[in-house]
Amino acid sequence: MLKAAKRFYSETLFPWGMDKAMSSPIHTEARSNLLRPTGGKVIEIGFSTGLNLPQYPDTVEKIWTADPNPSHSKRAHQRIDDSPIPVECQQ
Repeated sequence: MLKAAKRFYSETLFPWGMDKAMSSPIHTEARSNLLRPTGGKVIEIGFSTGLNLPQYPDTVEKIWTADPNPSHSKRAHQRIDDSPIPVECQQ
């Protein structure tokens, strides 16, 4: 039972909560401003659910991601599928 609860938290509740908390307009604007000067090939550590992905400018050629939590990949893969930038994920 405890294992199932941890899995539910890790795979469902936490990613959903992070998306909700970090999707506010102020957070989205901050990510956009931070990533605006980015270009070339990028390594993003802590990719999580991929909220940064839509904020990368078209000067980015490719992104390699790393995140220790495999459960984030469900949300991240939808964003990767929608991205014009090639993304390669590592865990």
